[in-house]
Amino acid sequence: MQTVNSAAGSHTSATLVMTTGSGKRRSFALNEGQVYRIGRSPESEIALDPQDKSASRLHARVQVKSGSVLFENASQTNPAVVNGKLALKTLSLKNGDTLRIGASAFQLHTARNPGRADKKTEKTGEGKRPVLLYAVAGVVVMIAVLAGVKRFMSDQSGGDAPLTISSTAPDPLLEDDGLPMASLANTSGKGGNTQADALFHQGLFFYDAGKLKNAIDRFEATLKVQPGHTLAEQWLMKTESELTTSVDVHYQKALQHMKYMRYGEAVTEFTIVVQLSQDPADEKYMNAKEQLLKLKGK
Repeated sequence: MQTVNSAAGSHTSATLVMTTGSGKRRSFALNEGQVYRIGRSPESEIALDPQDKSASRLHARVQVKSGSVLFENASQTNPAVVNGKLALKTLSLKNGDTLRIGASAFQLHTARNPGRADKKTEKTGEGKRPVLLYAVAGVVVMIAVLAGVKRFMSDQSGGDAPLTISSTAPDPLLEDDGLPMASLANTSGKGGNTQADALFHQGLFFYDAGKLKNAIDRFEATLKVQPGHTLAEQWLMKTESELTTSVDVHYQKALQHMKYMRYGEAVTEFTIVVQLSQDPADEKYMNAKEQLLKLKGK
């Protein structure tokens, strides 16, 4: 696949190669002008492992536009990571850039191939290209050295560490939940409560994965650590409302199955009601428990 670049006589081919993950395909050619959806949805042009709960159904989009490869994050609760940093805005990708989306990792490969050599190239010839490559390499080395010195001085002065995401680091808070997630470090920034913000982001992750009870637990834990955490309060109300709605839906389904004597289906729905209910004194919870006891003999 080739796409015309803005420079006359040159072309850019782009391929997104999956380096980690269990997608159906391992490499994806990117065509000029087409938008590629990345996510767990089978309708995505770049489909991820449907069992990867750390990835959203629509997690990101990538597009080749006028020779540039543009990347846009679409998940607010578990943003994609580009070159080790959260992708919080649309980014222009370069050859060799790495992406992490949930448990899957990708690397972008682009290649510039001469279509027709322009007059300037013909005059200068091929002999000067090695000199240019050496000059570029020297600049890259100098930038790397300066970056290392800056990081060393920051560490010595106790500066804030950059935001990092690790998809493999164990999180003791999640051992009983059995759900993998990205652990967040230093999410609060200056003047914030790191522990509260970490709990809050865990709540967002569970919400995105459909684990509403786990999300509520994390939001409540956030408010215990930092009372008045505005975002945690807002998301707690939202999640509790959605959980209540879900309980009502499954309860009505159970009653419908009972009406038509589909007892096996009724047991399934009543069990979900009991598992999702927050309040043991709730009428639906008590009725579901009672019906389950009666249905054991059927």
